[in-house]
Amino acid sequence: MKKLLLPLTILLFFGLVISSCSSDDILQRENNEQPNIVKRNNEKAREAGIRLLESFGMTKSRSLSTSDYPDYYGGSYINGDGKLVVFLKGEIESTKATLIRLIGENDVIYTQGNYSYTELNNILTKITSFISSNKDSQIAKNIKYYYLNDFENNVVVELNRFNEMEIKEFKSEVVNFSGIVFKQCTRKFQDHSLSPGSSIGTPKGTASMGYRATRFNTDGFVTAGHAYNTGDPAYYNNTLIGSCDLSIQGGSVDAAFISITNFSLVPNNGNLTGEEYNIWAGDNVTKLGETIAQSEGYITSTNANVNVGGISYTDMGEATYLSASGDSGGPVYLTNSKKVIGIHKGSTAFTSIFVKVDNIASKLNAHFN
Repeated sequence: MKKLLLPLTILLFFGLVISSCSSDDILQRENNEQPNIVKRNNEKAREAGIRLLESFGMTKSRSLSTSDYPDYYGGSYINGDGKLVVFLKGEIESTKATLIRLIGENDVIYTQGNYSYTELNNILTKITSFISSNKDSQIAKNIKYYYLNDFENNVVVELNRFNEMEIKEFKSEVVNFSGIVFKQCTRKFQDHSLSPGSSIGTPKGTASMGYRATRFNTDGFVTAGHAYNTGDPAYYNNTLIGSCDLSIQGGSVDAAFISITNFSLVPNNGNLTGEEYNIWAGDNVTKLGETIAQSEGYITSTNANVNVGGISYTDMGEATYLSASGDSGGPVYLTNSKKVIGIHKGSTAFTSIFVKVDNIASKLNAHFN
């Protein structure tokens, strides 16, 4: 999967936050209230999901782009019983029969959807394009958070100023699509700026090591982009260990690659076993970090987007693990397989945001090692 390899996303919201979002502070509140975590065995559902993607043409050497998904496919997620729920658009019975022949019906629930997965993700792309092309527009600044709701087969757009006039302007200037649900933005988002999860020193403060990686045959590790500028030194226990070869903030990536120059302090990957590009809403995940050392939760969105301080972050993952300042850059991995799916970026109210590992690999050319 490159950007949209897996369908699924969320109900980003679990309650109302006391303060509402301003135009530049949407990234400002810690997610440190324990959510209800339901542990379940999702391996059967994941296996069914992989078979489903393979039936669409995915192979070990070929990822899927948005246009590769068939028109009848509306997305999928893993439910509380550990089953894969697949939305089907249009006449469901014949499509269901075809998919049953291809991937079976054990551990799979087929249900009616109104919109295709491609339609929904194209809407997110249109919103991102509008924001990027109209940075000074009040309409663009009013769009604080927007995401694919994998559980409901729609797109949610959260506005700072939420009223009929603002919604009408959005529909007129951005996109008018019946599959959009508008909500009042009541969340703030905090970049946990300044090991896996180990505390590392930056010129801006502290962050967390993500995972050991290689970039163009250079050994190092991945961490949060907002913690370092390209060329910045990196420290561990006040000892210089390397420097930032590349830092990217914006689009689908908030990540940096730190090359190691002090070979007496070589990073390791602990119990992490590799990287995983395929993710589903509902799957259990764990985050490691400097402040909240370890926290578990589950994925609530596979395509979350946030517009912060003039920078639009796209195709992020969202989950319910706990996080706090200093955890930025820490690894997020599948609890069962211990495969890395991304690094922690920040939090919104009762959920946390992570940068997907496939986007890091694609944009930074940094790969788990």
